[in-house]
Amino acid sequence: MNKFIIALLSFLFTSSALRADVLTGTHLYVEPSVVYASLGKDFKESSGGALAIGVSFARHHAIEVEMINFKTESKENISTDLFGHEAKLALTPVLGTYKYAFLIGKNLRLLVGISVGVTIEKYDYTAGVGYYGYPYYNSYTFVTTSAYSRTYYPFTIGGDFGVAYTFTKHVSATAGVKVLGMNETYVTTRGIFTTVQLGLRYTF
Repeated sequence: MNKFIIALLSFLFTSSALRADVLTGTHLYVEPSVVYASLGKDFKESSGGALAIGVSFARHHAIEVEMINFKTESKENISTDLFGHEAKLALTPVLGTYKYAFLIGKNLRLLVGISVGVTIEKYDYTAGVGYYGYPYYNSYTFVTTSAYSRTYYPFTIGGDFGVAYTFTKHVSATAGVKVLGMNETYVTTRGIFTTVQLGLRYTF
C-alpha cells in the first residue's frame, strides 16, 4: 500500500511538473556562436567564439551564462631593423545575462537584454631595443630584451540587442550585438568594446 501511495504521489508530482513546463515554456538551451569584436581605436578588430548556456521561461524571458573569447593586438605594433615592439591582448568576457523576447510573427523574436560579469584580460608585451653584429661583414642580429605578461579582471556591464529565428522546435538561428563597458585597466585607454555574434541555439 505504501509503495502504491509513493508511486501515485510520484506520478502526480511528475504530471504537475510537466504541466508547469507546458504552461511556462521553461526550457534549457545551449548556444554556440562565432564572434566579431571591435575594441576601438587602440586595438585591431578581431574574431573568436562564444558559448552560452541558459534557461528560457514564460515565453518571453531567459537567463543565461556566456563565455566569449577573442584575441587582438595593438594597432601601433612595429618591427624594424633597429627597434620593435609587439602588444597582444586576449579577452574572455564571462557574463550573466537576462534577455526579454518580443514575439514578431510566428518564428521571429526580437531580443533585448542586460549583461553583467567580468572580463579576463591577458596582456602580453614584447619589446626589441636594438641590434648587435659585425658591420664589416654586414651581419646583424636583432635583440629582444623586454617581455612581460599581465592579467586583469575588470568588472563588465552592457546591453544586448538581437534577433532569433526559429527553424524547428529545437533549433533557432540568432544574430546579435553586445555593447560592453569594462573598468579601465593599464592597457585599455578605452573601456567600451562591441561584439557581433552569429549563433545556433539548441533547445531541449
